[in-house]
Amino acid sequence: MASVKSTVSILKEIRNLGIHISVDDFGTGYSSLSYIKDLPIDTLKVDQSFVKDSYE
Repeated sequence: MASVKSTVSILKEIRNLGIHISVDDFGTGYSSLSYIKDLPIDTLKVDQSFVKDSYE
């Protein structure tokens, strides 16, 4: 995700070929919700550690 602009461009080209794009385990590492809104993806799988209640 170092270059979001080029990533978006490449993903759009892939989608134009009819390929569905999925992101798996979002929320691990250096994930940011701001990236997701700009990405042309079809499916997003959020990692449980990202949404799990930390008070349990």
